[in-house]
Amino acid sequence: MLLLVSQSVMAEWTLINENNDTKFYVDFHSYQKVDKNKIKIWELNDYPMGVNGIFSLKNLSEYDCKNKMRRTTYTITYSGNMGDGTSSSNDFNNGWLPVAPDTIGNQKLDDMCLMLKMKQTH
Repeated sequence: MLLLVSQSVMAEWTLINENNDTKFYVDFHSYQKVDKNKIKIWELNDYPMGVNGIFSLKNLSEYDCKNKMRRTTYTITYSGNMGDGTSSSNDFNNGWLPVAPDTIGNQKLDDMCLMLKMKQTH
């Protein structure tokens, strides 16, 4: 458990998309190949206006490139933006969920699967 948290603390966040309510970041340095079709990576959602007292959250997410699915295995919520402030964490497994086309989730899936493919060819 400590390994997950310490890895998240040292993250280098890259903004990949945003809308009126949320900025979506990924830490590409946290990329971990699970098998030939799956990867894990840390993601951060930043809520500039806050949602129920939460201003950011980090997820350890796993992507299944073969079946176009995603699941979250660990979540940390923060009272401040960009992972600052008081935190609360928990193991979280929402099971594998399909990724809808033409969504930010689909963009992230495409990015992660491209990284996986590139790593397999080198």
